Amino acid sequence: MGQRHQAFVIARVVPHGSADGQAKYRCIAAWHNQWCYERLPLRATSRLITLLKQKDNAEIVEAEIRSIHGKYGRFGKEPCIPQAPCPFTAALLALAWNAGDLDTKERYMGGMAFTHCLLNAGMGCWDGDNNDGISIIDVTDPGRPAYCFMMDDRLLSASGYLHLYRGDPVFNRRYIDALNGVEMISVEMLAEAWPKVFRYDGLTEGHPLQADTGDSSSTVAPLTDIALKPALMRFIELEDVDALDQFLWLPGKADQMKSLIRELKPIPATAALLLRKLYGNDIPSLDLTDFDLTQEVLLQLVSNLGKLTALNLSFNTRITADTVHLVLTTVPSLRRLVLMGCTSVTEKELYQLLQTYPRIFYNLEALMHPTLLKAIALPAFPASFTYIASNSARWAEICGCSLPVFTPESIVRSLTDAICALANQDTMYTDYSNAVAAVCGVREREKAWNERSVVTVPVLSTQFLTKDYSGWALLSLFNKGYTGSNGSLNDGYAFVRAKKSFHQDCAEETESRAEDMDEDKVDRLFDIFDVRGFAHATAEEGRPSLSETAIEQLELYLCRSEDTAANLGRLASKLKKQPELMMQLMSKKQVAELLRRVAEARQRLDELY
Repeated sequence: MGQRHQAFVIARVVPHGSADGQAKYRCIAAWHNQWCYERLPLRATSRLITLLKQKDNAEIVEAEIRSIHGKYGRFGKEPCIPQAPCPFTAALLALAWNAGDLDTKERYMGGMAFTHCLLNAGMGCWDGDNNDGISIIDVTDPGRPAYCFMMDDRLLSASGYLHLYRGDPVFNRRYIDALNGVEMISVEMLAEAWPKVFRYDGLTEGHPLQADTGDSSSTVAPLTDIALKPALMRFIELEDVDALDQFLWLPGKADQMKSLIRELKPIPATAALLLRKLYGNDIPSLDLTDFDLTQEVLLQLVSNLGKLTALNLSFNTRITADTVHLVLTTVPSLRRLVLMGCTSVTEKELYQLLQTYPRIFYNLEALMHPTLLKAIALPAFPASFTYIASNSARWAEICGCSLPVFTPESIVRSLTDAICALANQDTMYTDYSNAVAAVCGVREREKAWNERSVVTVPVLSTQFLTKDYSGWALLSLFNKGYTGSNGSLNDGYAFVRAKKSFHQDCAEETESRAEDMDEDKVDRLFDIFDVRGFAHATAEEGRPSLSETAIEQLELYLCRSEDTAANLGRLASKLKKQPELMMQLMSKKQVAELLRRVAEARQRLDELY
């Protein structure tokens, strides 16, 4: 049943054992959608391209591709590529196909849980259960992606794919226009990715990892370029970086100096002072990818940058968990920290840091490290926030995601986006996809929803149930008019946190089975909060305070603890109408029932993985 469609992400990757180091196209992520046809693949592809072009998302995609160079054989060759070699990239693909445009009247919500529909990156492009074609997107350069659609052996543009459905060209014009200017994938690229499927008569010699800069023998560098490197080295040696001011006014020389400093192994303290001069003191974002900075020099560089909110330290093997600790305490203004390719930050040490010093992470909205971005195995990191959704009226499925770090503002804004969209949508798939997609991302106020920064892979951890009940959880029930067999669960929500006394006096409960959860156990172990209670409790913990505006916007759809189903006058007056969706605060009985279902779902996942 359905109109089944698969989507594939390809990129140029150096194959394992490559003699010349040339990159070849191959698939790095694959996704199945049970109902995707006509204009829907166009809209999903457009959403993915928009996500890819966001700087925060692009830098993680690029890092994941770089991290698999030389690891895996080409299609069908050993060593075989795993199911999800680039988990974050796979997450972008899934999120684009599952939910989008939540801030428009054409909001889309569909699909199923991430782990259910993620396909193997090593599969053939026609090996899936398919009757409505495939979408293929090249993400080698996230800023300049390419695409094509296929229903048979022909490569189709957006208009070509829609033409097969004989849809109204006027009505569909905007979906075609959204992909205008995006390059098309060629058959040569597909022949590299799936050589057993596609044939290409031309010569495919692979692709250099860096663009050809031209014939150096026929180009004479400007005298300033020739003089810059020795001058830079000399002034660094003399610790006289002010003398380099004579070069800074020349176009392009600041970037050239950064490139020259990046070549130094390690970068001396004097060069770090020059970097500080080049970047300035009022920068909101600092990309130090590939800079070989020692811990001491790094701290010297980032100290007193009071407006710095995003820091990328990727591919620096000198960075350790201790460095992360010092950076976060030195720069408390940070909201985003990227540690891709930082191999000295081990999984064990990072998890220990998250668990032992949680307060240093309270200001972060995003902590990006490969060990926190896993698509297959259940997340093992200490989850600071876990979102769980269920719709028992139709099936006992549990869906959600876990975050290693969060801020109350980002959570509340995401939930407002998702629940507002849900209240105005009538479809059987609205329960999970939009809310999970929203919680996985951070959206700035002035940006469209499709332009959000994705901060995690949408995989649910149940660690808060099985280990120490640490962190926060948001439980939600979406039925929206569907009547279940037992009728005990209606639309509802609850912010949940373990009681402090539990950690002190009830440690033996950590080994008790969540399947035995009942009202008494919930009352003994957990505090349950409405939106305002969540805001107050997180502020008491020392997390950034929620704005009153953010609280009021979410309260349009989530009842306060004192509200009842009949007491909605305050909402009706604000909305000028009765709200279509009003989620009540869950009772202890409902919380216990949902937690039991989480435990049952976890058992199924344990068997699967």
